Amino acid sequence: YSKATAKSSRKRKRRQQEAATGVGDTNSKRRSKAGGGTSAGKSRQNAIKTAVIAMDCEMVGVGKNGKRSMLARCSIVNFRGEVLYDKYVEPMERVTDYRTEVSGITPELLAGPDAVSFRQCQKEVASLLERRV
Repeated sequence: YSKATAKSSRKRKRRQQEAATGVGDTNSKRRSKAGGGTSAGKSRQNAIKTAVIAMDCEMVGVGKNGKRSMLARCSIVNFRGEVLYDKYVEPMERVTDYRTEVSGITPELLAGPDAVSFRQCQKEVASLLERRV
């Protein structure tokens, strides 16, 4: 088992890992220029949908004293941190606690033209999550 064989084996494993996660793709036309500070309400069509993605949700309080949580914003990024999805979600119940100090959510954001219904968000997110980790 030579050093050259070991090096070749490591390269092959790295290529397989890159293919599985989408890392290492050099196709610059498909790379996203999305960075930090993105505005909600927009999905990034030019971001690559890698096999590994991450989702974060912001919640608001509903019901008595805002004790129950309800989705107010959903964000999804790919393995590289490029934004795939970032939208505000219209509440299905009356919001009693916006939790603005933690969530950054305000009544204006949820009532804005970029907010989508919960059902629409659910369908769009399900589509993005399909066959991904």
